[in-house]
Amino acid sequence: MLIVITGGPSSGKTSVINQLQSLGHHIVEEIARPLINEGVLHPQKDRDVFEREVLRRQLEAEKDLLNSSEIIFLDNSGILDGPPFYTMAGMTAPPEFRETSLKRYALAILLEPLGFYEEDGVRSEDLQFTQAITELLYQDCVDNGLPVVRLSGKLSVEQRVEEVLKQVSSL
Repeated sequence: MLIVITGGPSSGKTSVINQLQSLGHHIVEEIARPLINEGVLHPQKDRDVFEREVLRRQLEAEKDLLNSSEIIFLDNSGILDGPPFYTMAGMTAPPEFRETSLKRYALAILLEPLGFYEEDGVRSEDLQFTQAITELLYQDCVDNGLPVVRLSGKLSVEQRVEEVLKQVSSL
């Protein structure tokens, strides 16, 4: 069962994923950040090429997990996140993003913005961007029939993880 932990940049996804992993849960790490760190592709240079490569790698990372009965948490999903990032760039997502159904996921946990934005040398967005893309991510889940639970940015990491596990246990 695949559960996506999603949200805008600097919304606490990595902290939640790391905590879930420390509790022994199986996770799939974010695809975009390592891709940026490779230094070849960057969304600010060519959004389309970057997002297509994230999608390719995401599909590869998930292919052997789709039929797993184990709960697996994904730190973002290029499949879910791609179209909103295209929209924010004033572009239309290519058809292959919609050809891959979001119904492959049992649940999306949408982490709302923390109320501050942490610069880390990789992110190039700001809090306003994070707030806007959070709404696009939510609407994309709703429009595509993916159950989504929003978690407040005012919750601590521990509270968010507790709520994630509560939501998953009710599936």
